[in-house]
Amino acid sequence: MINKKSLSFFGVFVFLFLAIGGCLDKGCHASSQAPLQELVPVFDKAFPSLPENWDTDGICIFPDAQRKPWLDAMANAKNTIRLAAYRLADPEILKALCDAADRGIHIKLFVDPQPIGHEKTENTSFSMDHVKGRKTISAYYPVAPLKQTHHKLIIVDDRWAMVSTGNLDKESFDGIIDAEGKIQEVAPRDFAITITNPDMVKELITVFDADIEGKPATPQHPQLIWGPSPTQKQFFLDMIASAKQSIHVYQQSIQDEDVAKALAAAAKKGTKVEIMMVPFPFSKKNDPNIPNQDLIRKAGGIIHLKALYIHAKIVVIDANDKNHRVMYLGSLNFYEPSFKESRELGVITNDPAQIEKIMSVFKKDVKGPSHD
Repeated sequence: MINKKSLSFFGVFVFLFLAIGGCLDKGCHASSQAPLQELVPVFDKAFPSLPENWDTDGICIFPDAQRKPWLDAMANAKNTIRLAAYRLADPEILKALCDAADRGIHIKLFVDPQPIGHEKTENTSFSMDHVKGRKTISAYYPVAPLKQTHHKLIIVDDRWAMVSTGNLDKESFDGIIDAEGKIQEVAPRDFAITITNPDMVKELITVFDADIEGKPATPQHPQLIWGPSPTQKQFFLDMIASAKQSIHVYQQSIQDEDVAKALAAAAKKGTKVEIMMVPFPFSKKNDPNIPNQDLIRKAGGIIHLKALYIHAKIVVIDANDKNHRVMYLGSLNFYEPSFKESRELGVITNDPAQIEKIMSVFKKDVKGPSHD
């Protein structure tokens, strides 16, 4: 069944970080760092509904983990699966959905029917033909004014969820391989975070269901960062400005001038700014990130351009400061359509084990091969 309704989402972004002393009057800007006690744990490793041998930190690393976290999540479902994806075309993922449907699991998909094509991808897209008419699988597509379903999310049995930076097409796990078996593009760096916090899971369900039913929703949880929203960009600008020691970023795209200027300003004032990217992420000849990369470099920031395709979207603030560190993991690229047109979703955490795990991969990737 295909239901083409989608939420016309006029997102009201709720700042994660409250104003110092509650001051939100004119001329007083909200603080970009709330006291740690205002952040709740996102993940409980003892949560009983998780698949066997699930990651003890709730962080999945791709392409290292391959499809296993997604396949385990689908195999673990007892009643329902809600899945949102920009690119949903991997044969093994689709087979797992079919297998779940054959077990009687009710599955709702919120997918982008025709993702934007570019030269660095195989440009595969979802079709209901992929799930062979299973009666317990329903697909819902975005309609105007929402132009893309860009978030990556699975909710299992209304109990727990996983939010990812990565897509669900074959190349996201295997890379791009030509007819002769040669690797043309390596599988990208991506991450996912597990959510067992019941209030967060409840909001994920509420917004997902509103999206597919074409009803409005007003997200409230301060650690779930939804888009599109007129204040989503300001959240990131405040987050960057809050840094006291360091900013570490994984990004596919930094085309937005405001974000680039904020990163440059942070570097100029002495904050260590390191950004991990891939050159020419969408085209073999044109890289629109270069002007903003140059801006950040001139201010003292470091741009790591790697051979590994960087698709992840991560911001870590003050990774080594136990009283101030915080991390965003989500779907948002730093360019205008992501801020204004796409359904985006990210998670905020200050869990030390989760941040340390991401940072250990960052350090490893820094040492990895650079782009020629």
